[in-house]
Amino acid sequence: MRSERSLRLLPALIVAVILTGGILLYAFLLYLTTPDSAETLQSIIRENRPVVLFLLLLTAGVPAWLVYQLIQIRIGPVGRLADASTLLKQNMPPETGPPTGIPEIDRIASGLKDASELLRDQQQRLDRELKQASTRLSSERDVLSAIVNQLARGLIVTNSEAQILLFNDAAGRMLSYSELSPPVYLGLGRQLGRILDERLVSWAMQESVRRTGDEGVSFITTTAGNRLARVQVLPTTHEPTAGSGFLFFVNDVTELKSTQDQSSRFADEGIRKVRDSVAGIRSAAENLREYPDTDPKMQQRFYELILDESEKIAGIVLEHQAGHEERAKSDVALSLVSTDELFGLLRNMEGELEHQPEIGDPDEELFLHADAFTLPVGLLFLGKSIAEATGKIPELKTGKHDGYVRLSWMWKGEEILTEVAESWFEARPSVGGLQVPYPLSEIMQHHRAEWWQKTSDGGLCELSVILPMAPERPKSATPAAPEKQRAEFYDFDLFNQRADADTLKIRLDAITATVFDTETTGLNPTGGDRLISIGAIRIVNGKPDTNQQFDRLIDPGRRIPASSTAIHGITEDMVAGKPGAKKVLGDFSHFCADDPLIAHNAAFDMRFLELERANPDHFRQPVLDTLLLSTVLHPNLEGHSLDVLAERFGLETGTRHNALDDTLLTAALFVKLVPLLRSEGIVTIEDALRASRESLYARLRY
Repeated sequence: MRSERSLRLLPALIVAVILTGGILLYAFLLYLTTPDSAETLQSIIRENRPVVLFLLLLTAGVPAWLVYQLIQIRIGPVGRLADASTLLKQNMPPETGPPTGIPEIDRIASGLKDASELLRDQQQRLDRELKQASTRLSSERDVLSAIVNQLARGLIVTNSEAQILLFNDAAGRMLSYSELSPPVYLGLGRQLGRILDERLVSWAMQESVRRTGDEGVSFITTTAGNRLARVQVLPTTHEPTAGSGFLFFVNDVTELKSTQDQSSRFADEGIRKVRDSVAGIRSAAENLREYPDTDPKMQQRFYELILDESEKIAGIVLEHQAGHEERAKSDVALSLVSTDELFGLLRNMEGELEHQPEIGDPDEELFLHADAFTLPVGLLFLGKSIAEATGKIPELKTGKHDGYVRLSWMWKGEEILTEVAESWFEARPSVGGLQVPYPLSEIMQHHRAEWWQKTSDGGLCELSVILPMAPERPKSATPAAPEKQRAEFYDFDLFNQRADADTLKIRLDAITATVFDTETTGLNPTGGDRLISIGAIRIVNGKPDTNQQFDRLIDPGRRIPASSTAIHGITEDMVAGKPGAKKVLGDFSHFCADDPLIAHNAAFDMRFLELERANPDHFRQPVLDTLLLSTVLHPNLEGHSLDVLAERFGLETGTRHNALDDTLLTAALFVKLVPLLRSEGIVTIEDALRASRESLYARLRY
């Protein structure tokens, strides 16, 4: 392409060389001749200046004209054929143009057409064979997809960098909130840390790899919809490989927690009723013992009172037992944890504490049912609070206590005031960037735990938490040899992408980006025209994902000319009451996240975004322009509008001048351009940006 542009400058270069040569020849003659002869020569040239200039221009112009005609006749058609030949790679008929009259070139054009037809026939035959071969695989994939979507709890699969590869409908309902401000989008290729607490996601991934059990790691967090979710994290493999990733199982436990709260209130109420009944029984029994000669009728009343209160106690016990059994069936937030594992969790979490308590090894391995996130955070919160209140570094100890596991913070110094300790249990515990979304007292209730504080004679203070002891985990059998290969139902290419890679080095055929288009009141952004619509779709791993779309109308705050409505069909009534551009562009920035942007004639759309965005830091990512990329590939072909390119590449146009439909068309066009760009050595985003800057169209400004 560079050599062709250089050839087109050749006529001008010839003219410049001949004119320069004539001037140098004239100067050389003046130098060689005597003064009298030089004067005579100058006089002749002055008297015949028009003739001399005509001869000089004729001498320069004729060769330049001949070279220009040669380029137009010979080089131009060859350039068009070269551009047209690249369309063969996309199985498109080459645009060879009309016959040139030059037998050799027309023969090449005819050969290209014949090759195009032959290639198209072979491609159609190959497509039929591939379709037949993929039918069974597609059926299996659909069955798997149906099964995954039937799961009652949410399932999200990520790669090792927490980039989402797959999610089911249940996860989408629990975690995606496009109507919020700012919106939250659950979609392929997005970072899970932008949807759930990033610190919790990172901690759980690291901890699940460290632990070797089958239960993984769990934590409870608040979703963007202000719901409580219990998240269980399992690694796809405990060995770090290129294809490793994580499974995130998500349960909405808002109602479960409410049930547990009701259970706690029921237990408190039941204890109060039992206490009242026991007091009545005790009073009646004492009267019978102290007054054996009481009137028989009065004795009978005491006996009936004892019987009635006993039946009340039995009813309370049975009711509580039935409720406990029902709640036990739905309590999925606790898993079997050993004190060794618990201390490992504590050590991993304590690194960011300013006042670090001392966590060694447990005295013996005991087992308990615990939430592997809220309990460690709660314990560390107590240790941190003790250190801050006393200036002493407490040490964590374990022990048994009548069927309970005792976890004790111990330090030498002054005892904590009861009021202060109680205030800790009413606070929401946090450690570094990790925070539990409800008070420590609720963690204690959920674990059926109690706490106390005491001081020994030697000045050793102790704040202890006791939890019910669980039976020891059964010893697992010798693990079976791993299968040589895991069955693959999906091609998770995103497993191999790294979110922290240099964006400019990302390959175009593996790009995750946002394609967008706008509709406006007119074509002059600096002259007062405004956005009235924006549509977008994400490309994930080089393929358009039609499930991730953004389509919004915008109130421009001004009238929409009838001439503009005639093009895009958007009227003033349609945008009345819609949000303004700053609100919609804020939501759009959340939809894009840090994706590179793709548009057709992007300079136009980006100018509107820059003028109307609320945050100057938004939309700073790289921008690829399919118009520029098309001119880079085919500088000799006429027409690079979206309509012309759609026809050139055989794309369905849909409803034109609708922001979302134009976005879908642009995304399909980009996918078509990528293999052609690769054949020209344009492989990465950086390559595409560099090549685009060399296009003459890159000089367009709005």
